[in-house]
Parts: sequence; C-alpha cells; structure tokens
Amino acid sequence: MEATKTLDNLEYQLLEREFARRNLKAFLDYKMKYYDQKPFLDNWHYEYISEHLTQVLKGKIKRLMIMMPPSYGKTELVARTFVPFAFGVNPKLKFIYTSYSDDLSKEISMNARDYIDNKIYKNLFPDNKLNKKQNTDWSLLKGGTFYATTVGGAVTGKHADILIVDDPLKASDAYSRVERQRVIDYYNNSLLSRLLTNNEKSTASLGAVIIIMQRLHKDDLCGYLLKQEDDALQRGEDISLENRWHVLKLVALNDKTIEYKIGEFTHLRTPNTPLFPKRHNLSQLEDIRRQMGYEAFELQYEQNPSEAKAGFFKEESFSYIQDYELKAMKCYIFIDPAESLKDSSDNRAIVVVGLRSEDRRLKIVMMDNFYGKWNHEIFLKTTINTLLKYPQATCYIEGAGGGLTLYQTLSKELLAFNQKAKELGKVEIKNLIYTFPPKRSISKSQKIQALLPYINTGDLCFRLGASGLEQITKELLSFNPERKANDDNCIDALATFSVLDNLYPYIEEKQKAKTKLIKANAGWRI
Repeated sequence: MEATKTLDNLEYQLLEREFARRNLKAFLDYKMKYYDQKPFLDNWHYEYISEHLTQVLKGKIKRLMIMMPPSYGKTELVARTFVPFAFGVNPKLKFIYTSYSDDLSKEISMNARDYIDNKIYKNLFPDNKLNKKQNTDWSLLKGGTFYATTVGGAVTGKHADILIVDDPLKASDAYSRVERQRVIDYYNNSLLSRLLTNNEKSTASLGAVIIIMQRLHKDDLCGYLLKQEDDALQRGEDISLENRWHVLKLVALNDKTIEYKIGEFTHLRTPNTPLFPKRHNLSQLEDIRRQMGYEAFELQYEQNPSEAKAGFFKEESFSYIQDYELKAMKCYIFIDPAESLKDSSDNRAIVVVGLRSEDRRLKIVMMDNFYGKWNHEIFLKTTINTLLKYPQATCYIEGAGGGLTLYQTLSKELLAFNQKAKELGKVEIKNLIYTFPPKRSISKSQKIQALLPYINTGDLCFRLGASGLEQITKELLSFNPERKANDDNCIDALATFSVLDNLYPYIEEKQKAKTKLIKANAGWRI
C-alpha cells in the first residue's frame, strides 16, 4: 500500500514537471511550490499574463505592454519566472532587463540566475547550465545571455531578442518632465538599438519588447509610445498586428464588466470586483484610495493618467483641531530661509508642528506658521519670538540658501539676548537649534507630495487659530506638482517632518518604548 502511494506521488511529480516544462503558469506554480517554498496568492491574472508572454515566445506578439498596480506580481512573473522558463524553451535567447532601480535590477538578475543554477530548475531543464555567473551579466553554455542595467546604464555591446523594461520611472519623478524625457530618450536611443530582429546575430528573431509598469503620468513611457503608434496609424502607416502594442490594462477596481480573453483562456469580471482580492479586497482598496488621494489612486491602481493641475490637495480632506482638543506633543520648529536673505527673495517661513504617537501612528498638528518677505533683522526677531513661544521645541534650519547665515547670526543674537535676559532676571532661550542639509535625492515637489497620505488620513491636522493658517491652505490648494514655480515655501517647511530621520513624537508612558518617527504607508511608492 505504501509502495503504491509512493509510486503515485512519483508519477504525480513527473506529470507536474512535464506540465511545468510546457506551460508558463504551471512553471510559476512549480517554482513557488518547490523553489520559493512560500505561500502563493494565486489569481486569474497570472494565467492571463502568462498566455500573453507565451505568445511573445512564439513570435506572435512583438510589443507587449502590461499596466497594473504595484505589488501585484508583475515583476515576479515577467522577470523572475518568465526569463528562466524562456531559457528552458530556447537556451540561446538573449535578454536585456532594465529598471529605474539599480538594486532591483541586480536583485532580479541574481534571482533568475540562481534559480537556473538550482536543482529544482534542473529537474525540468537539466541541460541548461550557466557559463558566466556575474551578478548582472551572465550566460548559458548554450549561448543564452541575460544583462541587467538601470535606466541610463550603458548597453554598448549587448543585444536582446527580448527587452524587458520594468518600472523605468520612479513614482516620485512622475511630474518631472526632465526625468520622463530621460526615460523616453534612453528607450529610443539606447535600448531599441540593442534589439535583435532578423539578422545574423539573432537566434530567435523575436525582436520583442515587454514593458511592465504602473501608469504614473499621461506622458510617461507608455503614454508616449501609445501616442506615437496612434499618430502613425492616423497618418496611414502600415503597422503589422504583431508589431502593434498589445496592452494589458489591469485595473485594481473596475466600474464595468470586462471580459479577458486570449486563446482558450477567458475570465469575466463583473463591476466593482477587485483585481486581486487576496492582495487587496474592496474595503482595503477604498482605504488605499482615501490615503493616496483620488488622482494618485487613478494613476497607480486604475492606470488612468490625466492632466496634472492645481487640486493635488483637496480642501475637503483637511482636518482641523481646537486648542482644547490638543494632547501632549513634542514640538519642532522648521525654518525655510528661502534661496537667500535678500529682501527681494521669496517668503521665509517658520512652521511649528507637534508630533504625537497614537496606536503606533504618527499624528501631526500644524501649530503655527509665520511667514513673510522679511529682511534679515525681522527674520531674526520673528525666529526669536517663535523660540520664546515654544521654549521646549527643537529648531531645525534648512542649510540651503541663507540658512547657514541665519544660523550663525542667530547664534550670536541668542548669546546677547540670553546675557541681557540673565541680567534682567528674564527667561532665557535654551532651545536646541540645528541646521540640516537639504536632501538632494528628494526635490521640493516630491517632499510636498509626501504630505498627501498624512492629510488624506487625517493624521496631519491644522490648529484652528494658528498664525498663517490661511497661507498654508492657500499653498496646498494651489500646489501643482508639474509646475516649476509654486508659491510653496510654507508647505515646504511643513513637510520637513517627512524627510528628517531624527525626529521623535511624544509617546504616553504606557507605551513601552520610545519609538522613532512613524512614516506614512509607502505602499504607493511616493
């Protein structure tokens, strides 16, 4: 009896392997079960995408564009799984893989390489052996190659039967025209020239491009390529069916019935059905929409880009708090000195915020906002008055522009002020005061955009009666992330809490330990 059971298990495993050799979705199931050995949240969209990728391998689709929400398995399927499967089908294929992230490119390359070098994979394709094993540039003994790089990276001397472009643009760079154009130029001028078609160097003559990304802007790479194709068709140019872009637009939440069909695969999705309910159910998607804001959700989860305009922040999302509702907080003073201390420069801003931890969530209150086109003398005086009003607050001055000059002169002023206060028996100023360098990796626009989840969840609220409250709300409501010049010095200062690492909120004694600043959910890659 036991021998029969063992034989049955062996026969099942052999059938499982044979199916995995022939079918990409079965290959994914096999990899998850035996190699990754972790729970796999299966869903119909994996099979749907797999069928399209199979058509790429057969040469029936030359241009495939997959638009879907973040963390829904697109990189796992297309990069970590499809590449090893494709090498099993044809060990002479050449791949180039590129992404905005150097770490991701390296990780994906190593993941695919290590799987091919593992006995689990060799149970399916025993003849596929690695030749060169570098982290981002490796090959098979039978001639197949894989090269991973980042957007902008050198591809000279490399060639591809299949080019995979995986999230080429960071979400935080979506509103940068320069960054969007950099991605487009890299695709047109570098990547396409490496694509093999019908020539002596190509063994498969596939000449295929696969782009997988979440939509971030109407003029991102997908938007640009689709417009180029549409313009060409409008001019009457003849583009063969396999060379047209096959677009898989998989939205997180659908407002109408959608039928997904390719070959023998079909799936009917009724209205208001989550794309991947095991990842995000309806309630969770609504929470994400509320936290991200409508526009960001429409982009990254619904793949529906629209023209950017003022209205990034919605007035109905603003939360306010009365003085009598305030709880214990740790206060910080953030100072934006503007570009210089010249009288004609932009507004200087001094923003006071209170931080408090409640149920391991960061709560922020905008306490006061002092601003104006001050000369240096008034700037110093206003800073000193703010320090007097908030004697326990730690003060941070941005070191850019006139920040260092302000810090130096303020230090001298405080010495004189405290000496005089001591002689008169008055209160001295003992606030801790620091300068901090602006983070070059984060633009002012990106920094301000990071306020959105805090505002949408009500974790950031404004004190009713706060000085300069009307200026804060005015700047938020007029903020346009795509516009180069915004009146935004006050909200730039306000957003400082989101970029400094050494801030601590007030924590009730009943909470076990002092916890560092709790950042907002970064699931939407702000």
